[in-house]
This record gives sequence, C-alpha cells and structure tokens, in this order.
Amino acid sequence: MCKTKLNYCTLRIFILFLIMSSLKLLAWNVRGIMSSTVCLSSLLKNTDCDICVVSEHKLKKSSLHYLSTIEQGYTCIGKAEDLPNKYHAYHGKGGVAILYKNTLEFSVSEIHDINSERVVGLQIKTKSNGSIFIFGAYLPSDDSLDNYRNELNMLDNLVSYYCNYGSVIVAGDLNASCRTKDRLHSNHCKSDELQKFVKRHDLLFSGGQIKHTGPDYTFITKKTMIDYFLVNKSVLRQLRSCEILDEGSISSTSDHLPII
Repeated sequence: MCKTKLNYCTLRIFILFLIMSSLKLLAWNVRGIMSSTVCLSSLLKNTDCDICVVSEHKLKKSSLHYLSTIEQGYTCIGKAEDLPNKYHAYHGKGGVAILYKNTLEFSVSEIHDINSERVVGLQIKTKSNGSIFIFGAYLPSDDSLDNYRNELNMLDNLVSYYCNYGSVIVAGDLNASCRTKDRLHSNHCKSDELQKFVKRHDLLFSGGQIKHTGPDYTFITKKTMIDYFLVNKSVLRQLRSCEILDEGSISSTSDHLPII
C-alpha cells in the first residue's frame, strides 16, 4: 500500500517535471491590446512563449476573436468586462485572456466553471493524467475592498478545488502586492487580502521565494510588484528561470513589465 502510494506520487512529480521543463510562460498587462499588438506579437516570437496570460486587453466581448489573430499558431481563450448600456467608447475595459500554442504536445482545454469575467482558466493534461491548471487573472483596480474580496474569493475557491487534481498556477495583474515593502505605494488593504490568500495556499511568488532577474518591480509608475506568477512548491522545483523584462527592452505603450 505504502509502496503503491509512493510510486504514484513519484509518477505525478515526474509527469509535472516533464510538463514544466518544456513550457515557457509569459504574463503581461498590455494596457489595451490595440496599442500593444505589435509588441505582444514580437514578444511571442522572440521568447518562443508557449502560454501567455494577457490582462487588461480592453476589448469588448464582440471583439475577443481579435486576440487569436495577433500571432499565427496561437489559440486564445478570453473574457471581457461587462459594460453599462450607456458606455459608447470604441474599446472596452479590463479583460483577461490566455494565448497558447497550437503545437503543444499536451492536451489543452478551457476550464468553463468560472463565474467571473476577471478570471480565465486552462488545463494542461498529459496522456498519463498529470495536470497543471493555469488561471489568468485581472483583479479589480478600484479602491473597493468588497469588489476585490469577491473576486479573490472566487480565485480562492478555484485554487482550493483544483489543487486536489494537479498543480495550480495563478498569473496576471493582481492589482495588489504580495510584498510588505510595497505597502506604502499600493492599496495596503487589498495587499493584506492577497497576502492572506498566498499564505493560505502556500504559494510562492517572484520578488519573494522565487528568485528572478531583471527589475524588482512590474508596475513602472510606482515601482511596485503587482503582476505575478503564483506557484506551489512542486512547480517551483521544476522552475528553470524567472525574468522580469527591463524597461526599454521592448517598445511598449504599457506601464507594466512582462514576466517570463
């Protein structure tokens, strides 16, 4: 019995190693995809990215298909923010999406049971049933703590459920900081909630236990870290590198730096 359990756990860890060692992930708040299309296309090409989490694309629901045209060979799943009836601007607000290569050697499927327009999910599964669940998120940027808690609770429930079936990665613009050093320059109430979430699930992050190269911030305006990959220890053991791209390394209209 113990031997069988040990072998099964060892197999799951080995499968996770095979998946993670061959995947390259990117997360970036583009601050409007229409002005960042060329830059994102170049990033996908130059980094040979397998999976990209895009936040704040600012597309309306009727225009989400545009994300699949940015770079040949990628498929996109995305969500757009609901807009009031009297909203007449040509672009939308917020929004989150995940782009992934069509040539991935794993089974890739969208996670549909997510009751939020700010979170999108992807399951990566091997033939041996090893799974990684990736959730792209763009959490509320306003000062409402209730709004933030509601969306974070949704993410909390997803992580709590899916961690029973594989490893979980949360990526995107979380509009709060996991780091105490950023409290003076970020919404400390929202940051407190995010830090509780990270601690509750024993998640690790860049700027903390995950060592990264490049700048020590992702939000250029305030020099704070609010864009993240949050991972558990099983993912960290297979992580080869983490980098925040330098200002000026890409031609961008966004005030956020990409993480890869």
